[in-house]
Amino acid sequence: MRAAVGLTLLPAFLLAQGFPWELSPRLPVRAPLVFVGAGVQAAYTPSLATLEVIEGEWSCATYRRGTGLGLSMGIHAEWWYAPTGALRLLLAAEYARLRLSTLAEPLPLSDGRMLQTEYQLRYGLWTTRVEALWKQRLWRWLWVGASLWGALQWRSAEEQWEVVLAPADYFFRTLPPARERRLTSARSVALRPYGFGIRLRLGYDLMLARHHPLYAAPALVVGTALTSLSTTAAWTRWELGIEIPLLRGLP
Repeated sequence: MRAAVGLTLLPAFLLAQGFPWELSPRLPVRAPLVFVGAGVQAAYTPSLATLEVIEGEWSCATYRRGTGLGLSMGIHAEWWYAPTGALRLLLAAEYARLRLSTLAEPLPLSDGRMLQTEYQLRYGLWTTRVEALWKQRLWRWLWVGASLWGALQWRSAEEQWEVVLAPADYFFRTLPPARERRLTSARSVALRPYGFGIRLRLGYDLMLARHHPLYAAPALVVGTALTSLSTTAAWTRWELGIEIPLLRGLP
């Protein structure tokens, strides 16, 4: 009888997902298999394109390279189908600020110098993304993951500009005079309203509380879109980012 009482008073350590959780000081309980939570991600997003700069009816240049930054917030749901393997679903709202640039043809000025300008495509893009992730532990709490995602573009803001690079004292004849001017007659990019892509992750699961099934899963994320952002030309984005979700087990 004493032995039985003693056993019921022993801490019940939960080693599911590799975490030494102690959820009950008296009776063993099942480790949670389903986790839900929220997370944020920030990413650097370079891109390659073949988008023409068309002002009026004239093709002035072609955008070929670009950079950008993306931010997202999302809801995560994770199911551990094995002690070292899990599936995760993510629903996220994202905002990306993209910029593509290309040099214009140099033009001679009346004083003999050459005017060098740069065309810039500045894009703000709001999307909703759904993602399915497979996650596998490599060693202890270190893991890798692969995912497929689909996204819907629901809002965008486009601007095209011409910016003076040289000479330093040249200004466009605008009101007031400025070293950049907006191309109000430039043809807009035909944006694709949806997209698909893949992502790879290298992450680490970090236990946050001993008596509660709560953990963080920070990860390095790399990925690429499998569809062009434009319907009329090639425009492919890559991403290199950091993701930090917080997940809590359901009873």
